[in-house]
Amino acid sequence: MAGGIGSPVSAAVATQMQKRQAAVSKTQGKTNDELLYLNSKTAWVRLSSSVNTITPAEQERFRIQEGRVEINGDNKDAGYNILQGGVLHPNRGLREGINTSGYYDESSAYNNRKQGTGIRPMPGITSMTVKSKNSLGTLREAEVKFTCWTLEDFELMEKLYLRPGFTMLLEWGHSMYLDNSGTLIKTIETVPNGFFAKGVSMASILKNITEIRTKSCYNYEGMIGYCKNFSWNYMPNGGYDCTVSIISTGEILESLALRFDPQLRIATSEFEEADSETGKEERKSVLHFFISKMDEVKLVQFTNQSFSEKSPTLGGVIQNFGAYYSPVEIERWFWDKDQPMTWFPLRTLLDVFNTSVSLIDGTKAVGSSDRTYAKFNIDYSKSSTFLSSEEHFSVDPTICVIPNKDSNGYGVVTVIHDTLRALPDGSTYDDVLNILITTAYVKSVLDQALDADGKLNKSMSDILETLLEGINSALGGINDLGTIYDEEDNGGTWYIVDRNNTPADTIAQMPTFTLAGLGSVFTDVSISSKISNEIGSQIAIAAQGTTQNYSENVENILKWNSGVIDRLRVTKDTSDKNKDGVQAVEDDRAEREAKWIDTLKTFFEDFNGSGYDEEDMKTAKTMHAEWTLENVVKKHRTQQSKPLPGIVPVELSFKTDGIGGFKIMEAFKIATGILPSKYQERFCYLITGLEHSIDTNNRWETSVITQFFPIDTPSAAEVTAANAKGTKPADSGGSGTNNNNKKETENSGDSSAKTGGKVTGAVRPISQMKPFTQQVLKQEKGLVLVREAATARRTIGSLYYNQKLIAVTVEDAIRTKKIYKQTAIPDTVSLKKVPYNMTLGPTGNKFIQKITVNFGDGKGNVAPRVGTDKSAVNLDGPGNLDFAGIRIHHGSSENSSAGCLIVSSTRNTDGTIKTDAAKAIEVVKIVKNNNLKTIYVVNDF
Repeated sequence: MAGGIGSPVSAAVATQMQKRQAAVSKTQGKTNDELLYLNSKTAWVRLSSSVNTITPAEQERFRIQEGRVEINGDNKDAGYNILQGGVLHPNRGLREGINTSGYYDESSAYNNRKQGTGIRPMPGITSMTVKSKNSLGTLREAEVKFTCWTLEDFELMEKLYLRPGFTMLLEWGHSMYLDNSGTLIKTIETVPNGFFAKGVSMASILKNITEIRTKSCYNYEGMIGYCKNFSWNYMPNGGYDCTVSIISTGEILESLALRFDPQLRIATSEFEEADSETGKEERKSVLHFFISKMDEVKLVQFTNQSFSEKSPTLGGVIQNFGAYYSPVEIERWFWDKDQPMTWFPLRTLLDVFNTSVSLIDGTKAVGSSDRTYAKFNIDYSKSSTFLSSEEHFSVDPTICVIPNKDSNGYGVVTVIHDTLRALPDGSTYDDVLNILITTAYVKSVLDQALDADGKLNKSMSDILETLLEGINSALGGINDLGTIYDEEDNGGTWYIVDRNNTPADTIAQMPTFTLAGLGSVFTDVSISSKISNEIGSQIAIAAQGTTQNYSENVENILKWNSGVIDRLRVTKDTSDKNKDGVQAVEDDRAEREAKWIDTLKTFFEDFNGSGYDEEDMKTAKTMHAEWTLENVVKKHRTQQSKPLPGIVPVELSFKTDGIGGFKIMEAFKIATGILPSKYQERFCYLITGLEHSIDTNNRWETSVITQFFPIDTPSAAEVTAANAKGTKPADSGGSGTNNNNKKETENSGDSSAKTGGKVTGAVRPISQMKPFTQQVLKQEKGLVLVREAATARRTIGSLYYNQKLIAVTVEDAIRTKKIYKQTAIPDTVSLKKVPYNMTLGPTGNKFIQKITVNFGDGKGNVAPRVGTDKSAVNLDGPGNLDFAGIRIHHGSSENSSAGCLIVSSTRNTDGTIKTDAAKAIEVVKIVKNNNLKTIYVVNDF
């Protein structure tokens, strides 16, 4: 899907609007062409049918399913009866004149029928409307009305246009228009006659529409769809009023129930016995069969190759994927239940639908865009990202897991995050297609869609809606994953998008439209709020800006009320404590958050261990939505000085002369004028609805509905407050890629590559350290970590090389009994004064990958690794203090540690440090350029 949510309205569309405004605003000296444009412009509509007529003999063959591929029928009736300006002449020109002979003349606009009805006009379109529909407005439904004046004409039109399920091509536009150079164009261009040719593809017709739309500077529009419904009534004057409803081709996804025998698409030999429980499960649907076979693999990690051994049919048509398995157990006080989990990408489920579930046209070549009637995008180069950050995680791994290991280590699923396979080329961890869903969850959603006969009786659209709702909830409610249809992409393609992931980086590129004034070409401008009951009460409570403790993102609607308070109800809090100031709010939240995090950690430790308690899962979910909104959305965007994402439930709508370039989910800004200043300064406008209409006035009019989304950046005070909460994350722009791939030579020119750069903050002088520590600093040839202080939460230290301070550090707390991901490694005195081994190696951790360096030695991107074995993979300490995968990397506090050594150039007064990827990269270079192999850890307190 080109552009994605919130991409700017096309520059060519903006230019066309400017040309129109220039013509309208000109007060004197108008040219003849400009006068023609302003006063003589009319609209035209054209409707073409895909109906081919067949002979009675061919009909009989069709009835017994014989010759379906060879029989093509005759397109003469459709080609000779195109509805445009009445009915077109067989040579595609306009009919004219009156025929009084009593014989039907295909070139005449009026004919005198023998039946005594007198001279009657040809059929003709009387009106047309095209409206957006479905949740995101990306499907279009057209209603075309036409009138027939004789029974003969009605019988023909009924055969061609009142045919549910048959394809129709609808086109419309302006009879004359100003192109983007200001030239008046008086010619009309429509889709070529290839529409009536044998074997024509849907994709080629849609390509024609796109090309004409662009060439006409968006003064043309068209759609191809299916006849959904029709109606007609007989009039007293002997005519027939007819109405046909045409729906976008993508609508088939919403209307088609997946109720068919999966053995029609999968080899019968791959099914278990029909009377077995597994066999019954597999025969419910293709998707049930897929889930059943996935659960049979039972390998900790597996790919399409292993799956293909269970189902050669499905495995042979879907693209390669990576999956993960864990024999999870649910613990209850009176019984335990095995609940094995298999995680696989959302992309693979869509792939199975495309290849083995969607309706197919057997006359089209395998692999062609027209073979499937409905398909989802599985191309990473076209897919979109979901709203996320390095702290984001799924609280319910039985539903889904994000491939990225969250930087706090709260939502880690070890079988995935500790062994994560490399993501497919061109994709990122926050790509919607890479969300890992479980077979158990998919099966539960599918089972909800079964009817009394045990067959799927809901559409794929309904199933996906339910599936995505669960994923949205598991990810903290900050995402609004849904489906969107692009009818121009490859013959029509469905996409999964996050509607809440509104842009932060494309605002400057958005065109600005003038809604009022002499030069405006917009009319009927109106604004109305569309606040749902679900969040209405929270907004009412939070109207004074007291937004703490809410799980719903009401921040954006509160911006609507900025600068004012309610003097009768000054504060509206959910707690009886009057929290005055940022610190008070944080203290209140921190108290609840600490208890929640303990429960969260317990749940995930149990989930990754012997088994989890369902009650612990419920408790773990209690504060997840509030925490995710605060840390993944508000803090992350504020620290980056970017606007908060999401939609404000207020609509701006307007009308303008018909234009074909606006697209659902595109955005623009509005100029100053009659609207209050905040409408221009603080918001952009996302198109959520479009309507085209041509009525008896013979004018094409486009109605646009938009919703507000904020573009004002946080204040300096807000950024400072957000930074006080934790690390400022690296702004990856949703790329999820490593920005340090530049190869470094052995003799880097960086002055810090050998000895280290500047360090700020309170650091204990070497002269004040214990004699033993000073001796270690003098004698050790590798790195030396001097721990200066230890609290119940963190360990504070400094890192040295060759007696020179190169970084300040923070680690987890020192403990005698290890707590998973909350314990610092032992000091080397407890290891009989033997330093740890240290090597440089690659990492699968996306966060640490940001500070890896490629030295051009064939080992790829590397970072320091610490351990007791030669390869520094494992670290065996006294008692139960054993570790694996200890690294030196960047971060801000013990929350970034999980046993690792976190380095920075700046220490804060509370012992935390400033996130400093540059310092971590500097340490990597010092280790490499000085060939350091050890690190000594000493407690100097």
